[in-house]
Amino acid sequence: MDDITTWSPADVDRRASLVPTRPSPLGAAGGVVVIVERIECTDQRVWLQARAVLNDEVERLTLRHWADSRTWRDRVATDGWDAAGDPPTGPGTVLTEIDVRLVEAGESGHLDRIVSCGGSGTEWSVSWEWPRPAGDTWTFAATSPDGELVTLRVDPRLLG
Repeated sequence: MDDITTWSPADVDRRASLVPTRPSPLGAAGGVVVIVERIECTDQRVWLQARAVLNDEVERLTLRHWADSRTWRDRVATDGWDAAGDPPTGPGTVLTEIDVRLVEAGESGHLDRIVSCGGSGTEWSVSWEWPRPAGDTWTFAATSPDGELVTLRVDPRLLG
């Protein structure tokens, strides 16, 4: 008989989510507009998750990536891995050009953030992660490559 894995409350982090009821723009990079999808937190961490708004630029970058990937795969097949080099970078990496910080009073923002971007099927998603700060309000500051600053204030009590 197989062992059955069980979890107790001590083994599981409770993650709460806050989803905006209307689109909340975070910024733009190279014609790609990014909106907040959700904010999540545990007792230890905070995540801001965003996605690109589908538009002509997103479609153009996606099609170019598919073509570049096809060329790379063909080169791997004919010349081998070493000759082909690294695979093309995903098109959604443009999302990481928006500098997002979780700002606390008197600080320019946490530098120990983790940024994760896309993958197969999620090319146009991005997530920023920080240690959970104390305080009654969290302020996210997003700076687009063109210098536009967007701030988003969140009451963490809404997350439970």
